[in-house]
Amino acid sequence: MKKNKIGTHLAIHAEYHLSVNFFLPLLSIQLNGNQTIKVNDNSLELFSNSMSHIESSLFLTFFVLFFFITFIATIIAYWNYKLRTRVKLQMKEIKTSEEYRNRIFESSIIPIIVMDPDSNKFIDCNQAAVEIYRYKFKEEVIGKSLTEVSPTYQDNGELSSDKSLYYIETALKSESIIYNWKHQRPNGELWDSEVHLLSFNIGEKKLLQFSLLDITEQKRAIQLMHDIIDKNPMSIQILDKQGYTIRINQAHTKLFGAIPPEDYSVFEDNQLRNLGYKELIDRAKAGEIIHFPDFCYNAHLVNQEFPDLPVWIRMIIFPLFDNSGNIERYVLMHEDITDKKLYEEALRKSESLARTVIDNSTTGISVRSNTGQLLLYNQAWINMWEISEERLEKDLKPREVLKFNERDEYFSQYHEGVLNVYRNGGSYTIPEISTSGKFSHSGKPRCINQHFTGITNKDGVVERVVILSYDITESKQAELEKEKLISQLIHAQKMESIGRLAGGVAHDFNNMLGVIIGYTDLAMGLTDSNISTYKYLQEIGKAAKRSANLTRQLLAYARKQTVNPIVLELNEAIKGMKKMLGRLIGEDIELSYNPSNYPIFLEIDPSQIDQILANLCINARDAISNTGKITIETMTININEEYSSSHIEALSGEFALLIIGDNGCGMDIVTLENLFEPFYTTKEIGKGTGLGLATVYGIIKQNNGFIEVNSDLGIGSIFKIYLPLYKNQFRQSLQMQASTSDIGGNETILLVEDEKTFLNMTREMLEMHGYNVLATISPKEALNIANQHKDKIDLLITDVIMPEMNGRDLSYKILDICPDIKRLYMSGYTASVIEHHGVLEKGANFIQKPFNIESLAEKVREILDNE
Repeated sequence: MKKNKIGTHLAIHAEYHLSVNFFLPLLSIQLNGNQTIKVNDNSLELFSNSMSHIESSLFLTFFVLFFFITFIATIIAYWNYKLRTRVKLQMKEIKTSEEYRNRIFESSIIPIIVMDPDSNKFIDCNQAAVEIYRYKFKEEVIGKSLTEVSPTYQDNGELSSDKSLYYIETALKSESIIYNWKHQRPNGELWDSEVHLLSFNIGEKKLLQFSLLDITEQKRAIQLMHDIIDKNPMSIQILDKQGYTIRINQAHTKLFGAIPPEDYSVFEDNQLRNLGYKELIDRAKAGEIIHFPDFCYNAHLVNQEFPDLPVWIRMIIFPLFDNSGNIERYVLMHEDITDKKLYEEALRKSESLARTVIDNSTTGISVRSNTGQLLLYNQAWINMWEISEERLEKDLKPREVLKFNERDEYFSQYHEGVLNVYRNGGSYTIPEISTSGKFSHSGKPRCINQHFTGITNKDGVVERVVILSYDITESKQAELEKEKLISQLIHAQKMESIGRLAGGVAHDFNNMLGVIIGYTDLAMGLTDSNISTYKYLQEIGKAAKRSANLTRQLLAYARKQTVNPIVLELNEAIKGMKKMLGRLIGEDIELSYNPSNYPIFLEIDPSQIDQILANLCINARDAISNTGKITIETMTININEEYSSSHIEALSGEFALLIIGDNGCGMDIVTLENLFEPFYTTKEIGKGTGLGLATVYGIIKQNNGFIEVNSDLGIGSIFKIYLPLYKNQFRQSLQMQASTSDIGGNETILLVEDEKTFLNMTREMLEMHGYNVLATISPKEALNIANQHKDKIDLLITDVIMPEMNGRDLSYKILDICPDIKRLYMSGYTASVIEHHGVLEKGANFIQKPFNIESLAEKVREILDNE
């Protein structure tokens, strides 16, 4: 500003002197080289008097020179005018510029103060500076020094006067500096600012400008954060991006016994890695919030001054992100939960003891709220009332009002007594509740005694009701059981008597039937077939043969049938019987025979094989309405101890397996329970003796075998007959099939089977042949394995009927993940039965359960090698 004023003054001064010098000049003229004529205000007269004495040529010269000088002066005056006009414009711009600066300076919301460094006094400030110091007028600020608006000491203990001189000198040297400063208002209130101190020149004068930013709240927030960290009873550790410690609080040192070394990274901590937390650490580094499992730590191992006692620590780590979303820091927090662990352990032991007593009690125990919500129960209560999962889930839900469930009818005559306990407390006993069984899965009625006791709070309000249930079914049925046992004994004696009777008269009766049949045949040979006598003899022969068959069935059930066991090949025996079976079941029913690929030798009476096939095929025929299918399959199987121990009827060893299945109506539970009882039949009177399946059962038992039956209503039935292999011939057949048992490979197989025992057995079979097996009991888990397995999966082996998902649907989902995978289905039902109900596509690769290791290996190899 000062420079502009000086320039203006110099310009005006120059203008003034130019005008005077050019319009009123002093002229000195040399005449004849000796006489000088001075021209001034008085010389005009002399000039006029001397004109006559000067030659006309000299006058003309002088006159021209005069006008030339006048012309030059005029030009200079013109340029002087232009210069003055330009100076005026510059002055106007300068004035506008100052006004603009003043507006910015005054209207700025940032407090600005100008200081003279020579006097250390404020010489100017804006309105924001006045307000931040809590003054009313500028004059109250101007003239003060920095120490006058500051406390005696700064936060670090240095004198404000010394520190301010240091910052002023630094700014004068380096032109600018930024620092934090504590100020003091007239009322003594302290506040913090971030100061931007700038030095600048006006002319030759150096000045300082203070720009202030109030950071009081920010500093308080930072201090609050520091206090939260330092005074927190939980250990806090701040880490950098590599896991190195930036800061810890006192609780951390108290917990761990030492300050982490500079070269120690939490991410490389051996103890955490030994605990198996590497994966969790990696996830934390990726930005996840991780709650680590509780672990033990003994600070005595680090610092001998600490007691030699392990503590339980709960740890959590979470990231801090910068404005760009990148991880900048990690916060690691540790909590000493030793007391909580000890309390939980004591509580657990106490609860475990109480729970053990409750759970092992034969008394049904349940506790409900005053609105009937189930709060506690034991297994005896579940078993006693046969509570379903759906019912249990409903009982566990909170209730607003008391309302009995669907068993209201049991409480009808005791309703008021039970209700009184829920409302007023006290006790009440229901001597006997007879259930119908319609709400239980077994359908069996029970007789239960119940005792209700209300538990009240200090105000006498009922909060809980304890219900003790006693199953008195057995005691109530004791007399009925006695009668039933007597009836069963009589029935058993009757059956035994039938057996003894059949055994006693068998030979004689059969001999007589043989005589009748023989003479009938002789008579028929001597009789013309065109006469009526021949027809009578035919009927006599048929009746005799039916009688012989009935006798054979009775003997078979009594296990006293006279048999003539021979070594036979099962596949050939069934093949020879197939034509007759076709006539027995009729043309509307398809008969499918799938024999094993290798011979199966048995030591058995051939007629017994015929009886088994005939009886089971006739039963299957009767179970099929209209058209249907009966399937006969054979194979060999090795039953291990694990399987036989979990199946009551099963025996361990090497067996021939004969499977007869149908897609008929199936059987219910009651029918299955009485299936092999003599004279038990579901057929109409006159259409069945009830001895067919009893005969089959007797034959199998007589030959040291066993039978399993699977049946579902609307799907069909499968009979699996296990008969011991003829050992010697079996060894020969094994030798012939050695190449089959040696079949193996190194492909990867995904195995899915919901029965864990069967899963493990099958996996061992496959691994024994060199395959890499990925086994699971869950279809959902199988999908996860297929998604996550990096290498190729060559074959999927899956059960067909599973809880979560059937095998067909699973295979389709697996195909989406592994398009080249091959599939093999397995089931206790035959493939034909499953296909009939749409669970499998026709022609799918299938193996019947149970199977032996050879048949499985052969089937797997066949599928893998099939292009």
